Amino acid sequence: MSSPDFIIAKVRGMRGKLYEGERLYRLCSAPSVEELAATLAPGEPIGDTIGLQRHLTAQHIDGLHQILIHLDGWQRQLFLWILRRYQVENLKVLLRGWATKAEPSLLTAYTVSLPKELALPTQALMNSLDLEALIAQIPVPQLREGALTGLGEFEESGRLFFVEAGIDQAYLAELLNRAERARGEAQTPVQELVNLELDIYNAMLVLRALFDYSILFNKVRGLFAPFGAHVGLRVLEEMRHAPDLDAAAQLIPPAALGTRGPAPSADAVETAMWENLYRAANRRYYSCVLDFGAIAAFYYIKRVELRNLIKISEYIRYGEHGGAIRKQLIGRVAEPVGTP
Repeated sequence: MSSPDFIIAKVRGMRGKLYEGERLYRLCSAPSVEELAATLAPGEPIGDTIGLQRHLTAQHIDGLHQILIHLDGWQRQLFLWILRRYQVENLKVLLRGWATKAEPSLLTAYTVSLPKELALPTQALMNSLDLEALIAQIPVPQLREGALTGLGEFEESGRLFFVEAGIDQAYLAELLNRAERARGEAQTPVQELVNLELDIYNAMLVLRALFDYSILFNKVRGLFAPFGAHVGLRVLEEMRHAPDLDAAAQLIPPAALGTRGPAPSADAVETAMWENLYRAANRRYYSCVLDFGAIAAFYYIKRVELRNLIKISEYIRYGEHGGAIRKQLIGRVAEPVGTP
């Protein structure tokens, strides 16, 4: 690995350029997506909201890849797998494109260019005669096996949900596996942050599968990611028996939300869990002075930045501005006096 001092200095410099606090808030007042793009990507031929989001995601990944190239050993292996999250997202887009026979231009619009370590054989995937043949073309063994987990249910129901959930499960299982290989002072912060992500995933999987998609709990049971620190099987079983979505959300433990009271409404619970992870990442970022823990924390902070920027672009696209958007963001700061 390059000098820890050099890498951490690089990360600190990147942190200073993030859109957070008042700098983030100012974006919420952009009168249009075009004006927002002029601020976030000056001089770039962005086009529409999807183009802006693709550009922001590509920049996000490129910044993180600039950290990866300075790592080696278990740190590189873990951080490379962290970045594989974006390969997973591209793979899901290609799966949906294959199922709907989407035009290549649509796939280009909704996928993001990735570094060569994360590239997918797009043409081979799209030329597959059936889903089993497509899955066989996935170049990462863990993701390939994960996709196969949901193939049987797909063949019965025609729903890609099971294949996508199998891929997510495999991604998160290997993420935890690599996080558990962390050594030294980084071990505790890395595992804390990954466990919070596992809590979010499993809780939202149950909420969406049961209450949005009307999928039976026992069909979802085999698709859980490894359990995190707070949302285990007992909690998920309790959520299963809740009468409705809001009641199920209320059963998420306060520790997974970083609060002492019950969960907010189902509409706000995912944001609340990410807010908790963001706060934990900030604590670890500032406490891990010259340690890989600060790098792992920065990834989650930067991931929240991207989430916020995409949310701002979506709200502006639909005509919302100012305070209405600010209330939806993670890492909120106190409202300025006189804020609309």
